[in-house]
This record gives sequence, structure tokens and C-alpha cells, in this order.
Amino acid sequence: MEVSVPHGSLVSPILFAIYTSGVIKRAKVKVSRSEGLSLVDVVGWVVSGNDINQVIRTLEACARVSIDWVERRELQFDTAETEGALFTRRLGHKKHLRVKLSVKIRVGNGFVRFDREATRCLGVLMDAHLMFTVLHNR
Repeated sequence: MEVSVPHGSLVSPILFAIYTSGVIKRAKVKVSRSEGLSLVDVVGWVVSGNDINQVIRTLEACARVSIDWVERRELQFDTAETEGALFTRRLGHKKHLRVKLSVKIRVGNGFVRFDREATRCLGVLMDAHLMFTVLHNR
């Protein structure tokens, strides 16, 4: 039997939080150097490091643990909706980001690239150089 709640329903974020409450805890136990983040109906992973390949491996491990956790509970993440954002402290020309933004993160049976554009979060635009711009200025 398949049960779903319409996206945008007031109950949806509450049910999502109940059903996925253990996924962040599980990944933190299994994958060191990762921090989980849950907002309304989104689960995310924050990883910091000095080497892009190390960050990729850690994010892939978080994805594997998370997908395994939900599948064991007969739940499912919409991995097609998965996004990646890369932030750096290095200022200057964006040329140094080209290689980093072209790498792929394996998520389930697919791959995710880091978003070349910006990540929108709570009305603030965060670009790869951690410069914040209010969205209405764009």
C-alpha cells in the first residue's frame, strides 16, 4: 500500500520530520566529519575539508547511509531533487572553482554536480565565495 501527503500540506513537514528523525543521527554515527541539517521537508549534509575529493567521498558516504536508512523503513528519497552546493573562503577569480564544480557526487544510482549558480536560503543568495546578496536585488 502506498500512502502520500500532498506536497504543500501543513501535515507534510510534520510527517517528514517524524518519519526521518533518525536518518541524521544514523549518518553522524556512521560518517565522521559530517553534520546533518533538516529543514521542513529537506535533509541535507554539510561537510568541510581542504580537499575536494575528501569532501566528495564524505558526501557520498552520507548519501549511502541515508538511502539505506530510508529503504530499510520502506521510505524513499526523491534523489532526482538532490542538489549540491560548494562554498569556499578563497576570494578572487572564479577560475579556481571550474574543476571543483565539475566533479560529481554519486547519490543512489545517479550523480549530482555542484550547482554552478547560487544556493537560495531564507531570502539570501549565497554564492560560492560566501558573498551574501539579498534576493530582491537580483
